Amino acid sequence: MPERLSTLDASFLYLERPEAHYHVGGLAVLDPLLSPYGPISFDRLRSVTASRLHLVPRFRQRVMVPPLGLGRPVWVDDPHLDLDYHLRHVAVAFPGAPAQLAELAGHLHSQPLDLDRPLWELVLIDGLEDGHQAILAKSHHAMLDGVSGMDLSTVLFDLAPEPQQVTPPPWQQVPLPSPWDLAREAFADRIRERVGAAAALARGAIKDPGATVRHAAGIVEGARTLLRQGFAPRTDFNVQIGRARRFAMTELSLENAREVRRALGGTVNDVLLTALAGGLCRLMEHRGEACDGGAAFRTMMPVSIRDRAEHGSLGNRVTSVFVDLPVCPLDEVVRFRRVSAETRKVKRSNEGQAASALIDAAVWLSPAAHRRAIRFGNEHLRIFNLVASNIPGPEAPLYLDGAKVVAYYPLMPLGDTVALSVGIVTLAGVMGFGFTADWRSFPDLAVLALFVGEAFDQLKKAAGI
Repeated sequence: MPERLSTLDASFLYLERPEAHYHVGGLAVLDPLLSPYGPISFDRLRSVTASRLHLVPRFRQRVMVPPLGLGRPVWVDDPHLDLDYHLRHVAVAFPGAPAQLAELAGHLHSQPLDLDRPLWELVLIDGLEDGHQAILAKSHHAMLDGVSGMDLSTVLFDLAPEPQQVTPPPWQQVPLPSPWDLAREAFADRIRERVGAAAALARGAIKDPGATVRHAAGIVEGARTLLRQGFAPRTDFNVQIGRARRFAMTELSLENAREVRRALGGTVNDVLLTALAGGLCRLMEHRGEACDGGAAFRTMMPVSIRDRAEHGSLGNRVTSVFVDLPVCPLDEVVRFRRVSAETRKVKRSNEGQAASALIDAAVWLSPAAHRRAIRFGNEHLRIFNLVASNIPGPEAPLYLDGAKVVAYYPLMPLGDTVALSVGIVTLAGVMGFGFTADWRSFPDLAVLALFVGEAFDQLKKAAGI
C-alpha cells in the first residue's frame, strides 16, 4: 500500500496557503567552461533527469488525501507524470550579474508547486555573466529536509567531471488505490500508529525504566524552557506576508570561519550566527531603528536528528531549537561570546526533544485537528522572529553534465508572520548564504546580504585573521 506521510511531513503540507508556500529550493551556479560537453542544453538536462528518476522514487509520486480526512495523506505513483511540466528553461535578464540572478530566483521561488502533481521542479537558467549557468531546484518541504535535500543533490549531480552513465530500469507504476482502499488503510493506520506508540512506551518502560524516566524528564524540562521564553519580541520581521518573494545571496569562506573558531573558541555555527547577528544589527541601523543593549531576535534553527543509516532517505528528520541573537551594536568578539554562550545553553536545554515530542504527539490527533493546531500556531503565536538553517553539504565539488558547481545557495519557506528565512549550505569549502524574504517587508534584502559579509570581515579582523 502507499506510504503515509509522517506527522512532521504532513505538517508542512497542512501549512501550505496561497501566501505561504512550503517548498524549499537550491540555486546551483555552474561553470561549464571546462566541461567536455560545453554549456548544458535543456535536452541534456532532460536526459540526465529522466535517467535518474528511479533513484528518487518520490519524483514520480504525488500526494493523495484519504476520503473524509480519515488519515494523513499518502504518496502514490502519478500515472500522468509529465517530465516536461517539471523541467523549465529560462534566461536571466542582462547583464546576468548576481543581482539579476537573485531577482529571477526570487520570482521563481514565489510560484507555488502544484499539489496535484509530483512536488518538484528543475529550472535551467542561462544568460549569466562569465558564461555561467544555474539550476534552481524546488521541492516541497513535505518531501525532504535540508540534509535529505543535500543527499538528493548527490544523486542528481556527480562527484566527478565525467557524468555517471545510468540506465534506468523500466518503470512499473503501482496502480492508484481506490477511495475505499485509502479509507480502509487510513483507519487501520490510525489504530496501528496509536497501538504502536503505546507499545513502544510500554516496552521502553519495561526494558529500561530509568532511561524512560530520564527521557520523559528531558521532554518536560525542554517544554518548561520553551514556555519560560514566552513570545518572541515584536519586530518588523513579524508581519503578514504576501505571495511574492525576494532573494539575495552571499558566500563566506569555510576555512576563514574555522580560523575564527580556532582563535575564539566555539563552533563554526557560532561564527555564522555571529555574522548573521552583526548583519541584522547593521540592517536595523540602516533602517533607522535603534536597538538597546539587550535587543535580541529569536531565531528558529532546524536541527537534523537523522542518523547515518537514514542518509539518502527522503522525508523530514529534524527538530527545532531557538537561539536569541544579539542584534544590538556590539564589539564583534563580544557578540561572538554571547552567541556562543547562547548556543551552549540551548544544547543543554532539551528544547529539541520537547519540539519533537510535540510533533510526534500529533499521531493522537485526527488529521483535521492536526491541521487546525499547526495552522493556529503558525498564524497566531509569535514564537520566533526569523529562521536560520545551517546545512552541511558535500566536501567535494559537484558536477552536472560535466559542469562544475561553483556556488550553491538555499531558498527557504516563510511562515505566515515570519518574513525572513536564512539558509546556509557549505559545499566544497564555500558557505553559501541564501536570504529569502517577503517582497514588501524587505526591499533592502540585498543590503542585509552585504552587511552579513561586512560583519564577518569585522569578526575576522577582531580575531586577528
